Amino acid sequence: MLEAWHVEEWREKRLRFMNRLYDATGGSQLATADGHELGDELGLSSEETDRVIDYLKGEQLLTYTGLGGIGITHRGVLEVERALSNPKQETEHFPPAINVIHVGQMHGSQIQQGTIHSRQRGQFLSEADREPLRELLNTLRAVLPEAGLAEEDHRQVEAELATVEAQLGAPRVKRSFIRASLETVRDLLEPIASVATRSTELVQAMEELHKQLPGI
Repeated sequence: MLEAWHVEEWREKRLRFMNRLYDATGGSQLATADGHELGDELGLSSEETDRVIDYLKGEQLLTYTGLGGIGITHRGVLEVERALSNPKQETEHFPPAINVIHVGQMHGSQIQQGTIHSRQRGQFLSEADREPLRELLNTLRAVLPEAGLAEEDHRQVEAELATVEAQLGAPRVKRSFIRASLETVRDLLEPIASVATRSTELVQAMEELHKQLPGI
């Protein structure tokens, strides 16, 4: 039987691993990461990494993507963001994040505790900066059903918008992920904007997207 301190140690390892996977994928369920590379970055042995991945897979927080890759699930995104949003409270699977991982605090400040190979980066977006992006997401989602995209492109745009939404809700924003997703949305929607059913709204949304991108 594992002693209580040993159980807590494993819970902390799982939290650090999931946080690193969230960073590596940008919270996108479409992205893939090398699980053992992430484990190495965190100082975990190959055996420890396998054990952590096996547990997180069993809890449906991550999934296998083939060829040794892993991806974060929707449940995994929610669990990590819940841990980061309330770092003093434990979640269903993790201990309080405050003394385990790098936690971004409000108002653009940063603290750093208990991380391995960690570094601080100015990735914060103020609420004033995030709000126009949220409004843009709402507009794009409203016109998307009538945009006339092919089914595969439609699903891709939905996935990219979900990635941006997840980033806007995260304490530590990955600007590069937001930019990449919005550029993909632009590339897919711009060619059909003028002929879409709600062309006026879509063209206006494209204009707003072009205004937002330089600042991200």
